[in-house]
Amino acid sequence: MNPQFSIIVPAYNAADTIVACLESVRVQQGSWECVVVDDGSTDDTASRVRDTIAGDDRFRLIQRENGGTGAALNTGIAASAAPWLASLGADDVYLPEFLTVITRLMDEAPGYSMYTSNGWQVYPDGRRQLYNADPRFRRRTTITLLDQIAAPSVFGCVVYARDLYTAIGGYRPQYYAEDYDLWLRMLAAGGDCIATPEPLAAAPISATQKSADHIKSRQSDLASIADLIATTKLTPEQLDAAIARHDALQRNIRTRQRLYRMLGRNATEHLLALRRRIRAPR
Repeated sequence: MNPQFSIIVPAYNAADTIVACLESVRVQQGSWECVVVDDGSTDDTASRVRDTIAGDDRFRLIQRENGGTGAALNTGIAASAAPWLASLGADDVYLPEFLTVITRLMDEAPGYSMYTSNGWQVYPDGRRQLYNADPRFRRRTTITLLDQIAAPSVFGCVVYARDLYTAIGGYRPQYYAEDYDLWLRMLAAGGDCIATPEPLAAAPISATQKSADHIKSRQSDLASIADLIATTKLTPEQLDAAIARHDALQRNIRTRQRLYRMLGRNATEHLLALRRRIRAPR
């Protein structure tokens, strides 16, 4: 019998974090499988995965040539079997109650194609803050296409329907921010998302992670928004929001490029991170 959930972990040079990631999967309750995709790592990621999953047939390791996160996720999903999918970054961790709470949410609010939660962003100094700090996310709430256009509202720990993933063609490997692109296209295709307020995963914030390349991330988001506008299927309100988001991303990219030239990348991102910290809700 197939499991209920397939958890896909793409990993590239993740030897320092992959063990904690997989151990956070191992303690999950319920019916699940985990497919780890080593995306051409040049460190000892694969050997650490093998040591960690030895003797636990709920885990599998696939190795492939490097092709990027989106391609690795597509590879893992193709090798999995469950009707519900979840992706977990190799430097992220689930809290122990992740699947328990998500399963309860699915039972209490059936009919959605995407189920998610809040989550912790963890900084190098140990400080942490909620991904969605808006009071709206202190209770169970839905996340619409309009929400996702305006700002990335879906935290990364999403459980989503395989049927919807297949219908939109899966991840697009050419997009650097492959998760934002997928959630946006799922919602645009008629998917619906509900979020529970509990933080159920933790994601580190560091200068070495993929998303730390802020210009590439925003250029990817810009391309996703441009694609959405080009479909000509948005409502007037959605179109206005998409155009506003497109323009804001362009301004953000230009501002960062100018600051990089003046101050350097590291100094710029340090100053911007300090500003975000000062403005963060307490």
